[in-house]
This record gives sequence, structure tokens and C-alpha cells, in this order.
Amino acid sequence: MSAKKWPNGYREIYSRLKSSVASGSLRPGQKVPSIRALAAEMGVAKRTVEWAYDLLISEGHLVSQVGKGTYVNPALRGATPVKKKPRPTLIDGSPSPEGGIFQLGVPAFDLFPLAQWRRLAAECARSISIADLRSAPGAGSLPLRHAIASYLGIFRGFTCDPSQVIITAGYADSMGLIATALKAQDGKFAVEDPGYFRNASILEGAGIFPTDALAGENGLDVEAFLRDHSDTNYLVVTPSHHSPLSGSIPLALRRKLLTWARLKKAWIIEDDYDGEFHYDRQLIPALKAEDHADRVIYLGSFSKTLFPSLKLGFIVVPWELRARVNEIQAHRSAPSLLTQQIVCRFVERGYLARHLKKMRRAYFARRKAVIEAIEIAFPDLFLKMIAIDFSPVQKDR
Repeated sequence: MSAKKWPNGYREIYSRLKSSVASGSLRPGQKVPSIRALAAEMGVAKRTVEWAYDLLISEGHLVSQVGKGTYVNPALRGATPVKKKPRPTLIDGSPSPEGGIFQLGVPAFDLFPLAQWRRLAAECARSISIADLRSAPGAGSLPLRHAIASYLGIFRGFTCDPSQVIITAGYADSMGLIATALKAQDGKFAVEDPGYFRNASILEGAGIFPTDALAGENGLDVEAFLRDHSDTNYLVVTPSHHSPLSGSIPLALRRKLLTWARLKKAWIIEDDYDGEFHYDRQLIPALKAEDHADRVIYLGSFSKTLFPSLKLGFIVVPWELRARVNEIQAHRSAPSLLTQQIVCRFVERGYLARHLKKMRRAYFARRKAVIEAIEIAFPDLFLKMIAIDFSPVQKDR
């Protein structure tokens, strides 16, 4: 893919990294991805990333050490991160792999870097201290929250403060936490139909009975939603990779949805399901990346990119909701601190980015093989090619 296909070329990469450094998401002394790794992840030419890095180095944001890599300038340590406005202080059964292939939400276990994971697990276990034996902080390990904020800034297109990141026990736990926080504000919920089958049951478990919002080829039918759901205050949506239809909401319609949330003071709960997996075009930034009014609650999970039994997810909470969400989370069980430490090192050292790159290549090849096999077995049908998802969609001629 040529660099010209990346929006604004090197300037886009430059702006993302500079914002992450300015906000403190990327900390002084922290290593950033190599030029080769970031170019491969973003689907651009190496030279495009080199230009961005050269400009950041010339301005003093980054420093390069021959043979060691590129880091956020340690001289920035002690500098006050740039913030848009003052912020308050922070109160601090998955399917069996033997069950068959093509299971929803189950990654390819054969691609997982198990030896690497074992080394990190042993490393973290050896470094455990007496303080680590206490309960994990309600909002989660601060180093992991820093690592997630850095990752999102580079690979999902938006910056956030680590104090906005809340660590949870997976997607269902994240949805339950948000449902509990929003329920106190009253208002109506809507979920995509068809959509992820557990969303409605999770909300109903919290005493919330959502209405159905029509979804189609590109995920949520935004025009129909705006027309038919004028009384909705909370929307659960998968904008980058709809489940199960696999489409993504076009940019113009995303902006309409964000305008609706801003004017109505509504909340959009973004499930960034498989947002890292696109095959026929470059990665689509999260809806949160366009959320200038801070009306999107972002939900992410490691269970679908690493392995389901990990049971570790996270929420990026808007500033307005942060105190309420932290108050509720303080009374809930947090994931194991040891698990959080392992995941933190996995993300910080670039293993997650490399693992996702490997998975994308393998999933693309496997998707292609499935499509070819279906075309041979069912010549009277044709397949609608989808840029996202490993699973093809089939229609009559």
C-alpha cells in the first residue's frame, strides 16, 4: 500500500504521536514502535514513518539510539502534560477449542506466542512484592492503564488520559459496569438488531430492557436510527466491525451519529470488536477518534485478541462519567494483579502489535482459502467480499 493512501501521510502519524507525548500517554523514556513495525501496522511505506519520526526527533519529542530504538525524550520527564482543561483527581465461559472452528469471539490459538507469554509470566511472578499481594486497585494497575492509553493513541487513533482507563474482567463486565452507571440517569437504551447476542441479556440483567435498532450491510443503519429512535439516550454500537454482519459504518454516517450524541447529550457505547482486523484496506480508526464532544464510552477487550480465559477488558470513560464509574468499580472485583502485570509487559514491549500483525496475515490467508473452497463447493452462489472479518457473507445471485 502506498503512503498516499494514509490520510495526510506522515503528518497523521506525527500528530498522533505528538498528541500522545503531550498528553502523557507516551511517557518520557518509553520506547515507541520501530519504523518497520509501525509502517507494517499502519499499512504505509517505511519512509512515511521515517519522515514523522525525523520531525518528532528534530522537535525534541523523540530521541533515537543506534541499535536500541526510538524513545520519548527522557528530558521531558518532569514536564507538565498538556491538557485541554483541568481534570479532577481519580478515586483510586469461553467456548472450548475442542468445540470446532469458526467460533464467535475465539481467536486462533495456534498463533498465540505461548513461549513468550510464559517468559513474561515467570518474569512477573519472580518480581512480585508483598504490596502486590493486596487487592488490585479498583480501576486497575496504573502501568497497564498507561500502556493501553499509549496503544490506543498509536493504533486506534485517539488519545486519552490513563486515569480514564478502567480495567475490567472482560467485555461482559465492562457492559455491566456501564449499564449500572447509566441506569441511575434514566433514559432509553438501544442495541443493534441483529447484533452481539449477549448485549441485550447483559442489559436485562441490570434491569434495563433495550429497544432494537436496525443493522444492515454497513452495521447500524444510522439514518433509520436517527429517524425511529428520537427518544433513545444510550446506544450500544459496533462501528468498526459489526457482529455478525461484519460491515463498518462509513465516516459521514459516523459523524451524524456523533452529532446526534452531542446535541442530545446522549451516550454512545462503542464496542470496538475486532477493530484491529481489516484485510482489503487500512485499519479504520475507532469512532472515539472523532469524538470531540467526549460522548463515546469506549470498550475494548484482550480476550478476543489474546485468549478468552484471560478475562481482561477495559473501558475509556468520558470525563463526565469518570467519578461515577470509579465509585461503582471500587466495589467490584478487579482482575488478578499478576495477570495485569503480564498483559502490561506484553503491550509495552510491542508483543501485542506484532501478534496482531501475524494474526492479520494468517486470517487473511485462511479467509481466502475458505472463500475459494465455498466457491468450488457451491458454484451457483457468489460471495460478497467484506474487508473485515475472517467469515465471508453469502447471498443468492
